[in-house]
Amino acid sequence: MIMAHDPEKITELYVRAKDVLGPEGLHSLRSAKQRFDAFNTALGLAIKAMDGPEHVTDDQIWGA
Repeated sequence: MIMAHDPEKITELYVRAKDVLGPEGLHSLRSAKQRFDAFNTALGLAIKAMDGPEHVTDDQIWGA
């Protein structure tokens, strides 16, 4: 799902996610595999719904 998009845009989305969630928030996701998998699934669905990672909103990142 995510791989169909420009890898640079995906990287930008994760940088935004770090800004939205804070370094500690993103670290807590990455330290728990199931939590990080769920976050990635939710982000993937947001990317699909918004027709690209550059259109995903901060609220969608927070909700993921």
